[in-house]
Amino acid sequence: MKIAVYGDSFANTAYDKSNQGMDNYHWSSLLKKHYNAELYNYGAPGSSIYFSYNNFIKHHTDYDLNVFLVTEPGRYIKPVVSNHGHINFLPSLSSLEVYCKTQPNSISDKQVNNIKGWFLASCDEFNQTVASLMIEKIISLDNNVLIIPCFSMSEEISIRLGFGDTPKSYNSTLNPMSLMAMQYLQTELLGLPKDYSQMIWEENKELMAGHFTPEFNKIIFDKIMKRIETGLWDWELPADFKFNKPKEEYYIRKIS
Repeated sequence: MKIAVYGDSFANTAYDKSNQGMDNYHWSSLLKKHYNAELYNYGAPGSSIYFSYNNFIKHHTDYDLNVFLVTEPGRYIKPVVSNHGHINFLPSLSSLEVYCKTQPNSISDKQVNNIKGWFLASCDEFNQTVASLMIEKIISLDNNVLIIPCFSMSEEISIRLGFGDTPKSYNSTLNPMSLMAMQYLQTELLGLPKDYSQMIWEENKELMAGHFTPEFNKIIFDKIMKRIETGLWDWELPADFKFNKPKEEYYIRKIS
């Protein structure tokens, strides 16, 4: 069996271990192990739904199971290549500002202005419509594709795929059946703030993959397996759920 995963940082595994054939905690690696499958992970942190869509269009027929994570529709659609040949994804204006501050002169002033202009001219309604059309195309090409929202999807698609009602605006409250909602729940149970701009902790990449602890990755794997076996999504936590380590081992305090 061959499995492909498409998406943003929720799809991406720590240190790309799954691409190297090494097991880790990510739910996609658990899928690989369960099916004794070949796994290719197209996940890229900060990438757009358009980036994932293009990878899906190019490669979906090569795999027995495609898992597509739907990220925010308003992200900058192109990879940004630095003067040194490094590829980055800049999902927002704030991420562009951080990039320019931490990696000065990595891209030209013209590139910076072009990206700023793209965000300033971007239309939420247009981006949402295009994202929905891409999801519809993905479904039409692969009836067995597993689509999982990272944040939200259009109400019509969300209901049809079994995720229930979701806000009409991608910028309002999260769909409770989404990976970001699960991440919020994880930080809440660990006693950490939801607002990442206020976080004084950063993820321990030795223990976390795709923003999740091993315990939450196992939960997500279990949800995916239930969906595969029954056709239904159930995102409730088990009553006996607990973390195996203290939060200080999952999140490392930032050095100020």
